[in-house]
Amino acid sequence: MANLKSKSRKVAHSQTPSPSAATPVSSTPKRYPVWFYGVLILIPVLFFLLLELGLRLADYGETYPVFVTFDLRPNKLRLNPEIPRKYFRNLSVTPSPILDVFDKVKAPNALRVFVLGESSAAGWPYPPHLAFSRTIQRGLEALYPHRHIEVINLGLAAICTYTIKDFVPALLEHKPDLVIFYNGHNEYYGVLGIGSSMRFGNSRFLTHLRLFLQEFRLYQLLERAVTRLAQLGSSPDAADQGTLMARVIGESAVAYESDTYRKGLEQFEDNMREMLSQLSAHGVPVVLGTLVSNCKDLPPFVSLNQEPNAASLFKAATQALQAGDSLTAKPLFLQAKDLDGLRFRAPEAINRIICRLATEYGAALADIQAEFERHSPYGIVGNTLVCDHLHPTVEGYQLMGKVFLQTALAHHFLPSPAQTLRSETLDSLLFSPAFSLLDKTYSDLKLRLLKGSYPFVPKGQPNLLLQAFKPQNLIDTLALRCLSEEIGFEEAHYAAADFLLAQGESAAAELELQSFIAKIPFLELPYRKAGQIFIKHQRFGKALPYLQRAYAISPTAYTAKWIGQILVYQNQPDAAIPYLEQSLALGGESDSQTYYNLAGAYYQTQQLDKAIASLQRCLQLSPNYPNAKIFYEQLTAPEP
Repeated sequence: MANLKSKSRKVAHSQTPSPSAATPVSSTPKRYPVWFYGVLILIPVLFFLLLELGLRLADYGETYPVFVTFDLRPNKLRLNPEIPRKYFRNLSVTPSPILDVFDKVKAPNALRVFVLGESSAAGWPYPPHLAFSRTIQRGLEALYPHRHIEVINLGLAAICTYTIKDFVPALLEHKPDLVIFYNGHNEYYGVLGIGSSMRFGNSRFLTHLRLFLQEFRLYQLLERAVTRLAQLGSSPDAADQGTLMARVIGESAVAYESDTYRKGLEQFEDNMREMLSQLSAHGVPVVLGTLVSNCKDLPPFVSLNQEPNAASLFKAATQALQAGDSLTAKPLFLQAKDLDGLRFRAPEAINRIICRLATEYGAALADIQAEFERHSPYGIVGNTLVCDHLHPTVEGYQLMGKVFLQTALAHHFLPSPAQTLRSETLDSLLFSPAFSLLDKTYSDLKLRLLKGSYPFVPKGQPNLLLQAFKPQNLIDTLALRCLSEEIGFEEAHYAAADFLLAQGESAAAELELQSFIAKIPFLELPYRKAGQIFIKHQRFGKALPYLQRAYAISPTAYTAKWIGQILVYQNQPDAAIPYLEQSLALGGESDSQTYYNLAGAYYQTQQLDKAIASLQRCLQLSPNYPNAKIFYEQLTAPEP
């Protein structure tokens, strides 16, 4: 048995291949050709490219060009009204850009100025025609009467330098003659700012990467999916509660000289340097404005536990001023503002950066702060020129425009003016009278909305300032309806003008019409509507210049007809005939009134055959047109 077992083991052992008999195994890993690895990388890349292409072909998502064609004037461009959505990603209501337009093809005699900035550049809380950019435009139009003046305001509320920097490459494509900056207050809480609730980390690289990726539809798809998942546990309107100012606050307390504070300054300086480098490389003159804010009449929003603290400094400054010591008070007010933990007012360090950058890049410095101090009691900026924490009053905005204009002229950034105007004459031209009752009431309501909300009052407190406003007349009611967006400004201004004319307040009514015209002076519509309002109230002499301006912008059958009719009433038949004939040519051939008035003009100019033919056509259209039949019978009656 032992032998058998031994043999069986030997047999089994003999059936097992020896290592020397096995197939050789290489110790070197198998090598694939280079193209194999290229394909592995290419497959996911192609997948995402095809997905991106498919989304684009399906018209999913948005594009964000800075400038787009203005629908009502196809030869004009404007700031894209949808571009705020690129930055305010989680808000259903975003800031609205000013409707300033400029030629797609720059005219040879054009003088083109771009204004960049935040809500103060946009003229908040007042209508856009009261922004300092319009003051500059009026001044340029007076100084250069033979030039085509274009001042394009790109100011937008609640943004910081990331957004402004996004605009610069696009505006450079349109050959600016001058660029003006007034920005820096929003560097902490403006969208994408270092302390904002609407930022993408604290890294400039990540912020720039996000702005780059937002141009891709696939990124937009993923972003929307993530946003919807995040909103599942919250109310749909949670992101939209409160004022825009309150919504953008993220890291609400930013201590003086803290890491976040310093990063805000670095963010501002780095972004400004990038913009100024681009503008300098293209030879574009730049004016930088120093920033102003309400130091004297607005206590710090948040006084942090640091020594000295903002509240104690503000109290000491107030006491010094009450004692008549403005020299002591002024630096204390500025220091209290700088120590305010809620950074809705730019620290003085931002102004120091602006001054330094102006020197380094050869930009002109418009010292807005110094000019405001010169025009303020005790040399300290307060409520006389600032309506809230940092937005200028109407007078403040006009002063800003004057300083910017004078600075550009003093540095020879603009051509030599065609004429020299006395300072008093220039001041009168810079002032905008078109600040109507509706404008004033609406602006007051916007300030009530702001000052009655956080951070001016504690979070959660009802807006008592807005609740205290009780409409006293139709103007107040219209302003409230505009604030709640029940009606638009066009309808509100016309209703206000109609109401005031019925009350016999002709000057106030005309101011309402001029105000709406000033908002969009390049369109025919507001001039035509002003003419219609005056015609309704039989103020034909008042209507005529508005109708003529509308006709000059874009002739219509309506404006041509009424210009002609008014000229007939004014015994100017020779002047009236071309307008009445043009009205027929523009589509008014079925208007019996035009034919009747044209017959009268022909009769007055001894063109009897044309008068008879016009009356015949009038009666064909309206057999019972008043006095037409009698007039026709008189002209066709046989001579006695």
